[in-house]
Amino acid sequence: KLLLREPAGSLWAGSGRLYADRRSGPLLDLGLLRWSTSWSALLGGTLAADVTLGDASAVMQLQMSPAHTTIRGLKLELPARILSVYAPGLEAFGPGGTLRIRSDDLRFDDGSILGLMEIEWRQARLARVQGVDLGSHIARLRGGGGKVDIEFGTTEGQLRLSGGGSWVRDAGLTMEGAAEHGAEASPAL
Repeated sequence: KLLLREPAGSLWAGSGRLYADRRSGPLLDLGLLRWSTSWSALLGGTLAADVTLGDASAVMQLQMSPAHTTIRGLKLELPARILSVYAPGLEAFGPGGTLRIRSDDLRFDDGSILGLMEIEWRQARLARVQGVDLGSHIARLRGGGGKVDIEFGTTEGQLRLSGGGSWVRDAGLTMEGAAEHGAEASPAL
């Protein structure tokens, strides 16, 4: 689902444009990906690299081995259209706005996710619902092995969401919550 184009440099230090491959339409440009790989980590059987994406000034540390992948200092800002790449059911709605993804330390093992992550959807919009302010919302995810607990809520806007759920590899996603609006909400909402 990700493509690297216009590569320059080498495996050890380089850059290229990162794109998400959508099911329909042109590729989604995610920005310039830059990396610098550590030679010393290879001696321990790990590929370790400092990585930046787009305009991000923060450097993420990526470590990959046959047994696991670890990401430290994750701070990304992506167009919300990427949701249609990873949640194809949203493609028909045309998600807009910005996604901010943050985590200090995430680890992915075979069938296991460990760590905390926040995903914030700022200025949420849906192309199929013109003129409706959906606000900004945040989801907090806590990976505890084979299960990820999810809590979500609203940070600003007329539409207020609250709830939670979980994702389990074999059972999938289970969510419940509430959506409500205040008296000041626009008639379109």
